[in-house]
Amino acid sequence: MPFTRRDAFLTMGLAGLAQASTTTPAGAQSAASAASTAFDSLTYRPRFPRARPRPLTDRLGDMLSVLDFGAVGDGRADDTAAFQAAADAAAAGGKALHVPATGSAYRITDTVQIRCRRVVGDANYLSSRNSGTLIRFDPAVVTDMKPCFAIADGMYNAGGFEQITVQGVTNYARERLGTVIDGRRLPDYSAFAPGVCAFGVFGVNQPTFRNVATDGVKVGLYLDSKNGHVTSYDCSWNGLIGIYCHRNSEDYFFMGGQIGGSFACIVFGTSDQANHNGGISLNMYRVHMGFSPYGFYQVKDSDFKGYCQTVMGRLDSVRFERIGEAIFQFLPQSVTRWLAIDSLGMSWSPIHRDYPKPPPNGWVCNLPPEIIPYAEQQQYMMRFGTLGENVNISWLGEFMPLARSRFADNPRGIALIETLDCGDSSDLGSLGGDIEIRNGARPDSWNRYRTGPAARKGDLQLSCDATPSANLLLCPEEPSNWTVRSPADNAPARLAAAAFREAGAITVGASGDAGRAPAPPLDFLEQLGPNPTLLRLQTGPKGAVFRLPVAAGRLDGGGRNIALSLWAVGAAMVSRFELVGGGALYNTRLDGSKGWARLLCVDQGPGDAAVAALLIEVEPNRICLVGGIMASFDMPRPYNPRPVPRLRGGLALDGAATGPAAPAAGPAEPLPARPAGYVTVDIDGVPRKIAYY
Repeated sequence: MPFTRRDAFLTMGLAGLAQASTTTPAGAQSAASAASTAFDSLTYRPRFPRARPRPLTDRLGDMLSVLDFGAVGDGRADDTAAFQAAADAAAAGGKALHVPATGSAYRITDTVQIRCRRVVGDANYLSSRNSGTLIRFDPAVVTDMKPCFAIADGMYNAGGFEQITVQGVTNYARERLGTVIDGRRLPDYSAFAPGVCAFGVFGVNQPTFRNVATDGVKVGLYLDSKNGHVTSYDCSWNGLIGIYCHRNSEDYFFMGGQIGGSFACIVFGTSDQANHNGGISLNMYRVHMGFSPYGFYQVKDSDFKGYCQTVMGRLDSVRFERIGEAIFQFLPQSVTRWLAIDSLGMSWSPIHRDYPKPPPNGWVCNLPPEIIPYAEQQQYMMRFGTLGENVNISWLGEFMPLARSRFADNPRGIALIETLDCGDSSDLGSLGGDIEIRNGARPDSWNRYRTGPAARKGDLQLSCDATPSANLLLCPEEPSNWTVRSPADNAPARLAAAAFREAGAITVGASGDAGRAPAPPLDFLEQLGPNPTLLRLQTGPKGAVFRLPVAAGRLDGGGRNIALSLWAVGAAMVSRFELVGGGALYNTRLDGSKGWARLLCVDQGPGDAAVAALLIEVEPNRICLVGGIMASFDMPRPYNPRPVPRLRGGLALDGAATGPAAPAAGPAEPLPARPAGYVTVDIDGVPRKIAYY
């Protein structure tokens, strides 16, 4: 049986009485029995009005203590079994579990499964002079992500940990990172050596952590649950990685406290959970992140189709101090959207160039050269894959503007964006326009959009189309690209001019029986602008099928999904992708007979087949207007009839600087209809004719 508080009371308080009463075994037993009866009859009488007296045994049972189950807490004895027994008893009795401070540490050598509602210590452990509850996790067998405390049950919609520090025994000093990280395999998760975590959240649990601290572990908080809704107040998450989100189940909330790591503050992966494809969905308020190479770092911890998610949510008054490499390091295949950053603060760490010699102090946070060579360090503050809609980065303080690193050998910009697809729904003004875009396919509205300083000569546009396209279809606004046939006729004919023409404005009817098109919704105007080019489709008594080939003639999906979007008014229609050899994708109906309607198709791919064309089947005796026809990989993209990538900055024209230091050219205006001139620039070995305005 476990050793209880009652046993301790009897042993320490009544043993003397029993010995004084008699020296015979029978007398000692009789005295002990009497003492037990006396203990059971004791009453706890609160000194507060209206408080009801209770038996002392009930009062002491409100919260179970690990000390009553045999825990010692001297830093040497193995307290694992005592902790597990206490946790099980607390779960069975619906009680909280108390872990008192002992002035030393409880030594845990294996995972403790937590199924009770609450685990409470006395305070965070700071030092021997300010001793709180300290757990020393020293597992006999190390497996990856083995937790000290596994929250396996009992904390659904409530409960959690309070006032406890968990320390591991592994030295994750930055000068030793080369021994636990294989830089050649990054960003794959397999680059990290196996290691343990302090807390693991599993199942459908939703714990709240208050004043919890971790250190000396691979991961402080491991998020691998199916239900999200994990909350952290004033905690200090540290280790090689402060927090690792393996499965993104949404709604993680962090308020106050600090998140750090000798490699990264927060790491998240690509594992699918509830159709999230990785990422982390969180809200943070007044959190100090920093003294780390990375703020947010994305690893590939599972295969994914096409794209994966990154950070979604809101960061409010979050400070990144002494960052050694980047605030955001996302995979090139990732998509970032619905992210709002307000009052972002950031400072660069100096670069320590004498690894493996320890840095002179803890304020130097760059990576060792075996992970990233010195010449490649601190090139960008943020690295995005695809930057999608509704991403807003703002900084309200003027004393700490976002800027390139002054310590780097080769700083190249504030942000690197693999593909910019955010349209006008995002605000990147705080980046000051110091952005490098590798695939800058943008909608036409980006001609008038500026980030940071106003338009300058460095805002350039390629004068010819490039193969990496935004729209996977042939230009839909060119009538010669289309063919038309009857639904029952398998022999397509060239589309007649009477059945198809371009209109210059959405309210223009091409003939009297078309009438005036109704006013479009706000979403239409935001996506296509006030004067888009529209297609006028007219059908006869049998209806018609309009066919538009893909740009490459044949489109192999490569395991990726293909999205489709368009707007239509005037008729009902069915849209689908035609597959080579037969078959179709989507086959989706859209009714535009009562006003403008948008067709949006996602989450289907051709598999082993290939896409040949887009088919639009319109009902008989109708005239309809169609616009914004767009096909793209993985997700809907901003409309662009032709692939026209654009370049920003980084070039010199007539000896004038065009980098971030170039003077502003006044308020941003739409680009003129004709360029002021051209310059030929070598891009990837191909001479390109660049227009400037």
